[in-house]
Amino acid sequence: MPGEKLTKRKLQGRETRQKLFETSLALFNERGYENVTIDDICERIGVSKGAFYTHFKSKDQVIVENFMYLDAGYDDAIGDGKAAASAFEKLYAFQLYAMRKLEEIGWKAVKLVYHVETGAGRNKSFLTSKS
Repeated sequence: MPGEKLTKRKLQGRETRQKLFETSLALFNERGYENVTIDDICERIGVSKGAFYTHFKSKDQVIVENFMYLDAGYDDAIGDGKAAASAFEKLYAFQLYAMRKLEEIGWKAVKLVYHVETGAGRNKSFLTSKS
């Protein structure tokens, strides 16, 4: 929030959340999503399980947030529309960005997000929402 003063505690909370996020992704890549527990993530950086659940509802949320972060970059990839003169150039810029990012995170992460978001019991998925 603009103008919000960050206390030392809030700053530490943000740092802990970022460490949890990065550590989770690293462990998922090293061992595979199914082979990583919340305990593994917390043990790696020396925080409690409660700290994980303060910042994330589940391992699934880490994966979804990673893709939402990537989605936020799409606007930057095609710019404000002035840099790319044609629809083809905009589409090309978008595809180039998307392929680079997907290569960066790996096919396992892509497969995992589709598994998480389309799995049984999912009422609403960010992949299929109309908002």
